[in-house]
Amino acid sequence: MRVLRRRLGLTQRELAYVVGHDSDSGHVSRIENGSRTPQLAEVLMFELVFGVPATTIFPQVRLAVGSSIVQRLKHVTADLRGSASLRPRVSYKAAQLERVLASLRSRDGIDRSGLNSWHSEI
Repeated sequence: MRVLRRRLGLTQRELAYVVGHDSDSGHVSRIENGSRTPQLAEVLMFELVFGVPATTIFPQVRLAVGSSIVQRLKHVTADLRGSASLRPRVSYKAAQLERVLASLRSRDGIDRSGLNSWHSEI
């Protein structure tokens, strides 16, 4: 995010003001150095200001969210597969969740352990 801010020629104080934190440059500093995760509204504001997708601005957040989702989907799918023979609808649901997992793996490079193989610095 720091590189994007500097490309626009903005100081941390100016960017903080633009996204609604008056002149609290410390707020932007904490987001830039990773000690604070931005809230959804802030993420959307940064995306609008920089004209870059939020997942590009905050790849570390995407990595954490993607890994968490994959692990939870795997857990739910395993639970469903355990009872799939009892009800056809449960089997269908498990198959749908497996498609979501496959899509995440192929689209975002999330491997079987839930770790994201891509990481870009901007």
